[in-house]
Amino acid sequence: MTLTLLQDRSLGSVELHVDKLAKESEGDAKYPFESLGKKEAIEPLRLDGNQYKGNLHYVAEFVPALALRGVEFDYQTPRYHNYNVTLQTEIMENHSVEVGFVGTRGNHLETFTGMNNVTQLLPPGTNPQQYVQWPDFARGSLFVRTVGVSTYDSLQAKFQRRYHKGLQFLVSYTLSDSKTNAGDSLSGGGVGGLRAPDVVGYDLANDIGLSGFHTKHAFVVSGNYDLPGKGPILGGWRTNWVLSMYSGQAQTINCSVASGAGTGCYALVVGDPYAGAHNVDQFYNPAAFADPKPVATIGQTDFSPLGGKRSQVTGPPMRQLDMGFARQLRIGGQNQFEVRLEIFNVTNTAAFNQPANAVLNFNDPRNFASMTTMRNLPRQVQLGAKLYW
Repeated sequence: MTLTLLQDRSLGSVELHVDKLAKESEGDAKYPFESLGKKEAIEPLRLDGNQYKGNLHYVAEFVPALALRGVEFDYQTPRYHNYNVTLQTEIMENHSVEVGFVGTRGNHLETFTGMNNVTQLLPPGTNPQQYVQWPDFARGSLFVRTVGVSTYDSLQAKFQRRYHKGLQFLVSYTLSDSKTNAGDSLSGGGVGGLRAPDVVGYDLANDIGLSGFHTKHAFVVSGNYDLPGKGPILGGWRTNWVLSMYSGQAQTINCSVASGAGTGCYALVVGDPYAGAHNVDQFYNPAAFADPKPVATIGQTDFSPLGGKRSQVTGPPMRQLDMGFARQLRIGGQNQFEVRLEIFNVTNTAAFNQPANAVLNFNDPRNFASMTTMRNLPRQVQLGAKLYW
């Protein structure tokens, strides 16, 4: 284990070995480790390149603590209400149009709020352990509460041609909006957690924002077409395709520095998040975000230090075209032989994942919001064959 001292810049590090501070407990199963007592030492401060800068005189001690887990006593059954209104009509022979409104409302959703959180706003640097309900227990232990809410509203449209004269296709478009303040290890995505779940007077509705899976625009075109042609070479070919175009998913930009002790903070939006380069090297504009003023006094009722809205931005879109070409040959009786060529990401269009949280410090413009991982794969071509008998 390395203990690193940070101020405006690194002061260096010393090696702190946990086995010198604690050992496995043989008695109480609740505490798997027990302290070996305080350790006082003078160690050289190590800088980069194995250089040393003076000595550090420190006292360290391992203090056993219980991590609580729980579910709220007044647990309420999570509920979802789904509704839709859909109209469908045939506008010409073999062609139909469908338009619908689809919505969902969720209440009493399970949310991991953590327990033993601070109950009032604290200035940065304050020891939050003194301002929790049980100071002898760890903060932020797993705790499930049914306080989450969610909404989903969408306009969905389809234009479909049934298979006729060798052509079939489906064009679909969805315009949607999904919001929630519920998030756990499975659905939290990159939209952040609750900022002050137990602070008295703070409304959890202030943490409602776009869901991690929010996709405002979704456009998909798929189909099959029997290519015209006759003879042993040109006849019998069929092609199929899927064109998928999705807008980016939601992401939260947190504050670059802590605005309080034991609470979270979302950055304020003070400009256009997509101005500037808006490319792989810098997808968001660092000048568009700012930190709020920190908490000034213990217990203040002005919640502005918690920052702005959640999920202020949406990440890069995804666009991909997949195609296939196939031909079936009859080789006697009911036996058939099929040759198939499939091309994924025909245009070799790159779709990137959201910028990692590690590069979302807007006070570091040089490295802010760079994208380094892919959401899809480069162009792939595969050839296959099938025998039917």
